[in-house]
Amino acid sequence: MRILWLIILGLCSTTLWAEEKNPYLGVPATELRTRIAAFDAQVREQSWYQVEVIAFARRQPVSGEYWRLDQQPRLSASGVIQPGSGSVLLPEQADEADRKAVAQGAWKWLPADQLMLNDMIKPMERDGDYRILLHGGWRQPMRERGRAFPIMITGGKALPPTSPSPVADQGPDPLPAATPVPPLNPTLQFNSVDGAEQYNLMPFSEPEFQATLRLHLARYLHVEPDAWLARTSDAGQRYWVQINQKRRMRGEELHYLDHPLFGLLLRVTPWKTPEQQQLEKLEQALKASQKSR
Repeated sequence: MRILWLIILGLCSTTLWAEEKNPYLGVPATELRTRIAAFDAQVREQSWYQVEVIAFARRQPVSGEYWRLDQQPRLSASGVIQPGSGSVLLPEQADEADRKAVAQGAWKWLPADQLMLNDMIKPMERDGDYRILLHGGWRQPMRERGRAFPIMITGGKALPPTSPSPVADQGPDPLPAATPVPPLNPTLQFNSVDGAEQYNLMPFSEPEFQATLRLHLARYLHVEPDAWLARTSDAGQRYWVQINQKRRMRGEELHYLDHPLFGLLLRVTPWKTPEQQQLEKLEQALKASQKSR
């Protein structure tokens, strides 16, 4: 499958960061201990990650399966986090830790030059078999499942409202007409392909690609996707297909969530906030000073 060599390409594509000299080397140990003690416990306890997602549609299905025409997404804009390029939408149930994380830059779309899978986009588009629906990334602290809100992402085309499909006369018990897909919450924001732009949907329209990703941390990282893509049947009826494969992940590995009609590429990489980076350098300097005695 062509997607395999693209995954290999993604694994080989890494961003090299120059290692900065520790500015705290030479600071007296007593001062280092004082500075270290001043850090909030949350700085030590939180595990931050950079999350990057590529969602794509297949131009041609990879199997001859038939799909149900009565499925549709039941995603709601309430109870989820919506990443933003400016403001981030938090659910009402968010706690102080979530609000503090937003102040530190959590769930904000990253600029393209900070994404790690850029080298995969052009080969996928050039291949001709894939159409990119969304490519974006953000940073966030990982929490246990019970305190981790799903992240809502959307992309692809903005679809017009559906209308009931005419049904041919099939005798005394004809099949009911297709039920129109209800519009999503009008406050839902629509993400552009590169994740850098957001705009509100026009009334009664909805995104072609809709998904929530619940990312949480136990012994391992876990992702629970609920991803949907709209397609159109030969008869002109809109239908939806779904990916809901739960996956245990390892940091820095590229994960592929597959469906014959679309897919998700997901990479979750450990990351440290500026405060965590500062604390790490202070602790490294303290260890160095103790060794030099």
